[in-house]
Amino acid sequence: MHNMKIGAARLAIAHRNSKAGTGIPVHPSGGGIRWYFVPLLTGTFAGLFLILPSAQAQVAAYVTNQGGNSVSVIDTNTNSVVIEVQLADPPGAIAITPDGTRAYLAKNPDMGPLPAFVSVFDTATNTVVARVGGSNIPGGVAITPDGNHAYVTYGARVNNTLGNFVSVIDRANNVVATVAVGAAPFGVAITPNGPAYVANQLGNSVSVIDTNTNSVIATVAVGADPAGVAVTPDGKHAYVTNPIDDTVSVINTASNNVVATVTGFSFPWGVAITPDGTRAYVTNANDIRVGD
Repeated sequence: MHNMKIGAARLAIAHRNSKAGTGIPVHPSGGGIRWYFVPLLTGTFAGLFLILPSAQAQVAAYVTNQGGNSVSVIDTNTNSVVIEVQLADPPGAIAITPDGTRAYLAKNPDMGPLPAFVSVFDTATNTVVARVGGSNIPGGVAITPDGNHAYVTYGARVNNTLGNFVSVIDRANNVVATVAVGAAPFGVAITPNGPAYVANQLGNSVSVIDTNTNSVIATVAVGADPAGVAVTPDGKHAYVTNPIDDTVSVINTASNNVVATVTGFSFPWGVAITPDGTRAYVTNANDIRVGD
């Protein structure tokens, strides 16, 4: 395991183009994956997504600034901010469709009361084209492999009632399903073949949702206060961070059993997997730890 000292942050990586039929992201030149590193400031950045588009388009990173109610768009060729887009709500989680055309931004659950929306962001024009929801406070968000649906967790306490559901948003910006899960869901990730894995913070569990039927097909017990979820590119394992007991649970997605519990963390929160599936990057209180 390797440590990299930075400010605490949630992060993930998105790629605009993939080799057909494999689900493995590739660089347009065919020369492999290109990595970009942007300095993170403690308490400033809530999420980071990278897009690798076609060779003719700009390569951009989208960073949510929870303290500034904005999204910074970074040109990764120059590592400079090309535009900062102001938002109505302080952003938290962010997810980008596989084709790179849309970003879904959830209002930060720790920043202010209702109404709270999921903002739909057009990456071509860098504008918000829709706001969905408003009656509850969103937490995590993930996109299905075909880009047609966004799964948004709602686990905040509103009017003394704890959220315990996931909303499904279609490309027309309509909520088409609501799925009951465990207590206080937050992180969510979707496998290449469809099932969604949802971390239930107060349930100490992960709900597995069949995205074809939008029903819970399994509930997996994990560590204390699970928060972040990431799935390996081959879809065989889900990694879940457990901040309270300083562990990461590894779930076999075929059996939906925990096959390993990794220790040695310090309040682990965000988690991301490299495109080749060989390493997991886990954000801790003051660093990122890398496991292989």
